[in-house]
Amino acid sequence: MTGKRKPTACSRCRDRHLRCEGGTPCKTCREVKVRCERGAQKLRFKHASVPKRFHFSADQEWVRAGGGLRYVHVRPDGETVSSSPDAGSSSSDTSPSAVSPSAIIWRRNPRVRENQTSQEANGYAGTSLPDSTDGYPAQRDRYRLGPLKGVPQTFSDVSYTTDFQEACLIRYFVENLAHWFDCTDKDRHFALTVPNRAMFCPVLRYALFTASAGHMRQLLKFNDGSDAVIFHGIPLPGLTEDSAIQYHTICISHLIEISSDPKESYNEDVLTAATILRFYEQIDAPSAGTDREAYLKTAQYIVSTQQDDSFYAATTIHGPPPDNNINTIPHTSLRHSACLIALRQEIWSAFLNQRSMRLPIAPNNIYTLDSPCPFTSANRILVWCADLLNFTFDTTYPTPTTQARKAKWESLKSLETTWSTQKPSAFKPIYYAPPAPKEGKYFPTIWLANDAQVVAEQHVELARILLAVSDPSIPRLGAGAGAMNRALEEELRVITRRLIGLGLSNWAGPPALVTSAVGISICGEYFVDPGEREAVVRVLGELEVMHAWPTSGIVEALREAWE
Repeated sequence: MTGKRKPTACSRCRDRHLRCEGGTPCKTCREVKVRCERGAQKLRFKHASVPKRFHFSADQEWVRAGGGLRYVHVRPDGETVSSSPDAGSSSSDTSPSAVSPSAIIWRRNPRVRENQTSQEANGYAGTSLPDSTDGYPAQRDRYRLGPLKGVPQTFSDVSYTTDFQEACLIRYFVENLAHWFDCTDKDRHFALTVPNRAMFCPVLRYALFTASAGHMRQLLKFNDGSDAVIFHGIPLPGLTEDSAIQYHTICISHLIEISSDPKESYNEDVLTAATILRFYEQIDAPSAGTDREAYLKTAQYIVSTQQDDSFYAATTIHGPPPDNNINTIPHTSLRHSACLIALRQEIWSAFLNQRSMRLPIAPNNIYTLDSPCPFTSANRILVWCADLLNFTFDTTYPTPTTQARKAKWESLKSLETTWSTQKPSAFKPIYYAPPAPKEGKYFPTIWLANDAQVVAEQHVELARILLAVSDPSIPRLGAGAGAMNRALEEELRVITRRLIGLGLSNWAGPPALVTSAVGISICGEYFVDPGEREAVVRVLGELEVMHAWPTSGIVEALREAWE
């Protein structure tokens, strides 16, 4: 019996690599309220069968290719100097022996259009640089020209790229997006290491292009009727709504090609690209209709294949010392930084979906606050928060009896108690002001010195939510249950106010506002004061308008819960 034929995807789902169940409009397009279009059916040609062996007669005449190889050398000024074995030229700077294949630059230039190759069409370009015999940092010599080795197609002797739009996308990532990733990384790998590595790594470069283009286009939606993205006062008319999709498609093709090589299953450039694409996936969720967590699952798979439970452990989460050379392969400190980002992204998703962690969190962690480094302390708190998510939502968590579960809860609670009574001095706020509801100030003001401190404080608050709802001593039914539940709701309101206050007080760090939104999505329904409710909605609106983080779905859910 033949299976049911798979329906043809609509144009929008096909461009975004989404599953389309058919129909016009399809389910995805209906959810996001956009027009569903289907192109004409593509023609498919069948290849005729080809014999495995060819037999030719002894007197078969063959076509002879006239002339020899012709080398084309492109000077820095764009002029070409060519030489052919048939030309009889004796000039030393134009002879084939003087111009090696590694000195040929492939460009998208009308004057050398005839020299473009299929590699260029896929976003790879070979060039000559002094660092290596084949034109790349010596560390890239282990790779062939492909997803993990290649410079921009418009590479020149003066700059990495002469494509102004691509240059703007790289700079936009450094100035506006790297901050999202480096919150708990004291070495700032995504700002200082990733952009430079991307110049020689296509899969990483196109991940940066995708994230920057997607974020810039999302922000454009909230501008006053402008149709063109403007960066530093300069319009970028070529950066259209489809640009991010096109960059994304190229990046996916690179990832697919790399996936066939088992030696690169833990490649730091691939893992870094996956975390960047996960960011794009999150901001594009309203357009896609749902958050598929595709790149979150990619990062989870890469980490899980190592079968190493000790990575996400409180005692080792500080990671290796930084690699001094940005081109080092393997770059262990970059890999560690990417894994930390994957952990934070997974915590957000697990909270929003009320599920356990899919990353291998080490069992039997012993949590302390003895590190003098706030970044290490912040990362330990992330592991602790992940452990609490497993305790709260994982039905297979190793607590076979009620007594064992209570003992585990008390063990996890001990870090929160220590934080409340013996918080490290590095986390003391620069300034604090309590809420003043009568003045319209519903959330506390808490100024902190750096992003790591904000991440730590906010995830302590998220952990307090989990501790409150998973407390095995709270009666769910019977005498006193109602009073306990009302007290629980008030506790959740206080925690959420602090979460929001931390986000608003440290506005320069967008991830702080995202963490605030995570808390709001979980506990926002418990707010009862009309003024406070509207203040919560304003926070979510500002996060979407100022930072392109989708929050309209949370607002709709809250308004329904408040009715």
